Amino acid sequence: MKVLIAVDGSTFSAAAAKFVRGLPAEKPIEATLVTVINPPDVALSTSTEMWYPQYLEHQQQFAEEALEGIAQTFNDTDDLVDRKVLHGHIGHAIIDHADQIGADLIVVGAKGHSAVGRILLGSVSDYVATHAACSVVVIRPREEHDDSIRHKVSIAFDGTPPAQSALDDFAQFDWSSLEQIQVITASPKLEVFREDILSSIMEEGARRRTEALRTAKAGAEQLQSRGWNVIHKSVEAEHIGEGILEAADAHGSDLVVIGDAGRGTITRLLLGSTSRYVLRHAKQSVWIVRHRNES
Repeated sequence: MKVLIAVDGSTFSAAAAKFVRGLPAEKPIEATLVTVINPPDVALSTSTEMWYPQYLEHQQQFAEEALEGIAQTFNDTDDLVDRKVLHGHIGHAIIDHADQIGADLIVVGAKGHSAVGRILLGSVSDYVATHAACSVVVIRPREEHDDSIRHKVSIAFDGTPPAQSALDDFAQFDWSSLEQIQVITASPKLEVFREDILSSIMEEGARRRTEALRTAKAGAEQLQSRGWNVIHKSVEAEHIGEGILEAADAHGSDLVVIGDAGRGTITRLLLGSTSRYVLRHAKQSVWIVRHRNES
């Protein structure tokens, strides 16, 4: 498995490396550590010639030191580690290099938080997660346990091909050390304001709840066959993403896994509304699995 880890010298990129190191893969991981120098646009003049070369030299040195520090995370593993310093727009450079090496996964840290405590994405992690052709994990370290061993995981599953891809990709690893895995199916809550259709809406709601529970159970059974501790849950919510996150929060999950469509032949597809909501509002780390159409 080829994994690109975005490095910027922060604790977030260190957590990203720890996550990759802790992936229970059967074979050694081919990890490429990437940091990007994005020099400011300046007009060349006698003044800038005095400091600009030194500035670039300092940035290069900082980048190399950051890569060296992160590379030590893999010192006592069999994983293969490469390092690369790139130049240009940070998000573009990360995605382009992931394409060049045929990365299966990009792991990047998130930064910043809102006034109400939810951790929001930085511009780089948002750009990469939204535009990358391959799967992306956005890491949000949690104070109580920011190591790479995830205790609980929630997987969104609705039976669609992207959701099945998420389940299949997750099952490539041996998660027997996890405390528990939760498979969630969320369905939209039906609102009714007319008495004459109330009974019909109630019947439709009951049908949807039954189908959602059946779908969640079917997804959980796929993972239970591996001998893991897996539970299933169906929820109703005004927004599917909100329902997924509320269930993940109640479960105490460290990681949320969700599938999303891949890219077209001409342009990259942006995230769907549910994946985007989960990515931008989750307290947890988020693993977005890109589904690739075979046709």
